[in-house]
Amino acid sequence: MKLEMEEWLARPEVRDVVGVPVSMDVSPSEDPYDNNVSCFISFERATPENDWVQKYIMFHIKSLPGCCGVMVIHSLNSTDVSQKTVNTIMNGVLEIIRNKARTGEWGKMVLCTTIRPQKNFIKWLQHAKFTPGPKSRNPRTGQTITTWTKDLTLPKPKRTPSQEFVS
Repeated sequence: MKLEMEEWLARPEVRDVVGVPVSMDVSPSEDPYDNNVSCFISFERATPENDWVQKYIMFHIKSLPGCCGVMVIHSLNSTDVSQKTVNTIMNGVLEIIRNKARTGEWGKMVLCTTIRPQKNFIKWLQHAKFTPGPKSRNPRTGQTITTWTKDLTLPKPKRTPSQEFVS
């Protein structure tokens, strides 16, 4: 995952939006059978006043053992990062997950949970066409949690009349 993120962040079209990556920590689980990954990306952007500001975005990706086909992106936190930056970074993450799902490394369903303050993440989920699902209440914090899903399976191609069986 770290190599894929580094390659993706090096793309010129990504650097134009995100800025210059200062550090990136992609920490895989110690368990070789566990696909859990924590990502912390910090980057620098020039402000209109030509000051350099360091910002970060952090999230976790967790496979759910015994539920092949389900991945979780959760705990998205960031400093005051623009919506365009969140969209760019998370689109890249989704692209990496989709590629890993195609190769069979990871499952084909992405499951995300959000709380109300995560406005940038919620906007990205809507933009990326995730489907909002049931809401629940965290008994410890009292916050309402929304579950979002996205199916990464490719749609079956439609049959043309020439492909139909004719008897």
